[in-house]
Amino acid sequence: MSQGRDRQTAALRQAAAAKAARARQAAEKALRQVIKSGEPVTFASVARAAQVSPHYLRSQPDLAERISRLRAAQTSSGPGPAPDPRQEHGEPSVIAVLRARLRTEKDQHRAEVAQLREERRELERKLAAAHAEVLRLRSTYETNPEHLHR
Repeated sequence: MSQGRDRQTAALRQAAAAKAARARQAAEKALRQVIKSGEPVTFASVARAAQVSPHYLRSQPDLAERISRLRAAQTSSGPGPAPDPRQEHGEPSVIAVLRARLRTEKDQHRAEVAQLREERRELERKLAAAHAEVLRLRSTYETNPEHLHR
């Protein structure tokens, strides 16, 4: 009974991690699209493009900081050319791409670690059952050694 619940819990955790990774990727992609389009960078515009809530964007400190910084830069400079999305951090595009890849891989590794932990718990349960069987057989032998010579 507990094993089924543990499996369900692990599956829910894995699904939640995957959903969080998808939302993160969608938000980052939407931010790049909004910048590229020249549309004003706001929490609402990025949320709409990513199909996530503005609250989600504000709950992600690095995304919230980037959106706030880009929004402030747009309002202080007025209308003009859209910032280069590859340089939005002041970093070369290779670094930005590597950072995004690292975030994605971290999310995937977290999901894998959760799955491996669940597998480890299952193996520990099986080992405990095997130990119990060994003790039962040892007890049977000690109380009735003739079982061994049949």
